Amino acid sequence: MENNNEECDANTKVVLEAQAQNMVLVNKIYIKRLEYAINKIEKIVKKENKDRLDYSYIIDETVKLLAASTEGWRKWCNLRTMHDVMTDKDLEEVAPKMFALMKKWIEIDIQITKEKTVEDEKKLKDKRHKKEENYVS
Repeated sequence: MENNNEECDANTKVVLEAQAQNMVLVNKIYIKRLEYAINKIEKIVKKENKDRLDYSYIIDETVKLLAASTEGWRKWCNLRTMHDVMTDKDLEEVAPKMFALMKKWIEIDIQITKEKTVEDEKKLKDKRHKKEENYVS
């Protein structure tokens, strides 16, 4: 029976080692994809005489890239192996950086949404006012 346990432990170690190697490979591929996506977006950002489609593309690709990264971190944070990979010190360093990034992103989101809401509200008032003027006899 003891021999069986040793065999299981050896098999478990082999599986864990294979998983670790796979994770390294997956991470390298992930980094390459991110770098490729950033370079692709940067080419458009640096392009002269951008039009609406260029700006829409930049925003869309940026948001998709951010969403993919965020989702990856969200999933990874819920894995038990995260605690094997990141030390307490690593987490202490990363958490405030992530929060600061998120806070800045949300502040930009709020600012733009407020500005556009005020503009839309004014347009609606102007439309209502014009309709009222048209019905006056």
